[in-house]
This record gives sequence, C-alpha cells and structure tokens, in this order.
Amino acid sequence: MNRQSKKRFFAALFCICFVIFSLLTAAFIITHADHDCVGHDCTVCAQIHTSANLLKQLGTAIACSAFAFAFAGLFAASNIFPPVILHIVFTTPVTLKVRMDN
Repeated sequence: MNRQSKKRFFAALFCICFVIFSLLTAAFIITHADHDCVGHDCTVCAQIHTSANLLKQLGTAIACSAFAFAFAGLFAASNIFPPVILHIVFTTPVTLKVRMDN
C-alpha cells in the first residue's frame, strides 16, 4: 500500500468507528432510559448524562464542519461566478458609501 491509500484506509476506518461509536452511545441512552435510579450518586444516570453531552458536542462539531464546507464552497464558487459572489460577500456599508452621520 502506498502512502495515499493508507491515508484513505485510516480515514475510512476512523469514519466507521465514529459512526459506530455514535450509534452505540445513542443505543446506551435508549436502553437505559428507564432504569431503576438509586438516587443522587447513580452511575447509570451519570453515564447517560455524559453520553448525552457527547452526542450534543458531536452534533455541534458536525454543524461547524458543515458551515466550514459551505463557506469553502462559497469561495470555490467565487472562481466560477466572481461578480455575483464577490458582490454578495464583500458588500459593506463603506463600499456602498452609506452615510451614518445623519
């Protein structure tokens, strides 16, 4: 295997592990949602809380990466449609000569 195919293999392996981990975390929360709670120091409740926070953080990370891809796509599209995209992206009150001293 050359270096590029090793990178692809490990990237695919990481993605598969990420998906499996997310599914198992969600499955843990679903299966233990109606457990018999012993009170304030319940380890199952603590684990459910930790798992829920992890899934929230993963959701935030996915949203941030989607925003980054959309932002990168916007600038990639600016090479295809420069006048339209550049007008949208770089239009400011200064470039429009808007007076704010009324």
